[in-house]
Amino acid sequence: DNLAADANKLFDLLQDQYQNVIVDLPRRLDEVSAQILSRTSKIVLVVQQSLPHIHDATRLQQLLRDQLGISAEQVLIAVNRYDKKGEIELEDIRKAFPNSDTVTISNQFKAVSESINLGTPMYEHARQSVVTRELQGIQSRLFDLGGNHPATRAGLSSLLQKPLSIFGGSNGS
Repeated sequence: DNLAADANKLFDLLQDQYQNVIVDLPRRLDEVSAQILSRTSKIVLVVQQSLPHIHDATRLQQLLRDQLGISAEQVLIAVNRYDKKGEIELEDIRKAFPNSDTVTISNQFKAVSESINLGTPMYEHARQSVVTRELQGIQSRLFDLGGNHPATRAGLSSLLQKPLSIFGGSNGS
């Protein structure tokens, strides 16, 4: 109970200081994550192109809806390591998440692994890569950036180059 109250206070402080707050949470719902999720305007639910991942994500989306009142329109489905030739097609994933937007992040394992291992953002490591462009597209959707917004024209803004604030754990994807 104290932890949820502390997380709520921290979230209040972050929202007072920053226009956008990014939170990386594990794929489980507990009191703290539920408190944070209930206050969000947009959730990116990362899924893999496999039946177990999609099944798990649809259950999580149902919990978000039923327990926290989060609508499907607030959820952006990001298909990580997307492969056009995969057994599960993008249309199948879209059908599993009606009323949620769906985006893909290509499978460029080597470039992404290098970026992670070097501790260098993809925008700096592989500025022209497909993954970088896809991440820029996600950024535009999340923060309502039009095509003429400086962050869209110049590439990934400082928000994603050096996140303002991230707390929580890995999402397991």
